Amino acid sequence: MITYNEKFGQEILIYENDEIKLSNYFSNKLSNEIFRTYLIDSTEYSIGKFNRQFKADAYFDGFILYRKYSRRDVFRILCYEKEPVYLNVGGYFLSSDKSNCPIFVNYEKHEDISSTTKYKDKFLDNYTFQWMSKSNRTLNSPEIILMRNNDELRLPLFIKKSNDEGQDFYYIGDVKPIKDSFVQESMSNDKGGSVSVVELRFSLVNPVEKSLYNYITEND
Repeated sequence: MITYNEKFGQEILIYENDEIKLSNYFSNKLSNEIFRTYLIDSTEYSIGKFNRQFKADAYFDGFILYRKYSRRDVFRILCYEKEPVYLNVGGYFLSSDKSNCPIFVNYEKHEDISSTTKYKDKFLDNYTFQWMSKSNRTLNSPEIILMRNNDELRLPLFIKKSNDEGQDFYYIGDVKPIKDSFVQESMSNDKGGSVSVVELRFSLVNPVEKSLYNYITEND
């Protein structure tokens, strides 16, 4: 038996013998007319909002093009059993089963960030994106080899213009690495030395719409 009580510490649903059932706690709550009225109203509002915003031709395996998502949203939609520690995510995070690797880009880099995070990520046009791996990576790093050789690896790209926009990223779409674009480079660190990094280009499955593309790249 599996119970679902993540938010309030109370059983809401129970999954048992291939059936999903209401818990006694939730059933008792539903007997309260005020609670039931608010629940129905909230549910109908959510369904209505979804129907207004959903576009079948912009929907790709859980994400809608150009909608904004937090890192938590992304990991939940991708069905991660355990939410990663955000400090370990950095600019991308490879799933434990190596089926997907969401990429998060802060397009405009502030001057006060560390040298080893001033990645030269940018659009070359509305269907090609130049990207850099995390620092201290080489062409032989496991995730780089996987990106280069595994055509089944899903790479959803999420971008926000700057940190001033908050924690959410636009879903730009899924991307595919351009195989002959992988180059090992170096970047300066804060100690006067340098670290290795891999630069490559992605091809976007869906070219970015003009208005969002212009907004993100206006200061290039």
